[in-house]
Amino acid sequence: MNNTIRSEIIRHGQGAALSEVYLLFQSRDLRNKVLVLVEGPDDKLVYSNVLKEDAVYLLPKNISFHQIVLSEVEKKFPTRIISLRDADFNNANLNPPPCASMFFTDAHDLETMICQNHCIGEIVGEEYNSYCDGIDIYQLSEILKDYSYMKWYNYNNHRNLAFKNLNTISLYEEGLLGQRDKLFVKVKGVSPNNTAKQEELDSFQNSHSIVEILSITNGHDLMDCVYCEIQKRKGGNLLKKNLKKTILSNYSVQLFCGTYLYSKLAQWCNNNNQNILRLPS
Repeated sequence: MNNTIRSEIIRHGQGAALSEVYLLFQSRDLRNKVLVLVEGPDDKLVYSNVLKEDAVYLLPKNISFHQIVLSEVEKKFPTRIISLRDADFNNANLNPPPCASMFFTDAHDLETMICQNHCIGEIVGEEYNSYCDGIDIYQLSEILKDYSYMKWYNYNNHRNLAFKNLNTISLYEEGLLGQRDKLFVKVKGVSPNNTAKQEELDSFQNSHSIVEILSITNGHDLMDCVYCEIQKRKGGNLLKKNLKKTILSNYSVQLFCGTYLYSKLAQWCNNNNQNILRLPS
């Protein structure tokens, strides 16, 4: 697909996204509610647990449309639309949200934020709690560290590394995540259009120290590692999608209110005379 065609598709998509949002503001569904743009159905599931059902309308929308929708719709409805999105590598790069009504997750993404500062037993629920002894989120993130740095390096330098062609579970079970050089060769091997160089990656990793490892740890990678560990303790017969849904569904207001995102949303509510946050019981 050439750049001209891609640009046309993006423009058409933005127009459709704006039309959908403006139609929502004319409907009963959004009467007296705040429209909350989220990234997908998983985000909708989590945020529906921590935001007031009668005060928000959660709309999953591709992240590429969030800013254009905000910038346009805020002109007419300045206190009735916000965006909740994964920080990706913005926190690690010290890039703040581009506008006051867009909010980043504390960690790299929603899944990582859910795991942040909590033991696994708190978030997996009763069904899997007995299999969580010895599983430590920060130990897993350290195992993922080199892989996470490769993703950060690729994000910043646009080296076309095709991580989507790899399976994190297989990498974890084979022990490749702890073998940096072999891992890089593996990633390059499934990335036919890559322009990545070992010495450039080495320089990037050496010069980009981070304060919080979870600001670069991909949540899907982390969930895959958690799955592997629980699967090992359980002795098989564990569906990854079931474990993930349980974790997302169990994320509570009590856990969410300890995040920086919660405090920023509370501040937005106060500034805009809105009340969209559930209170911990």
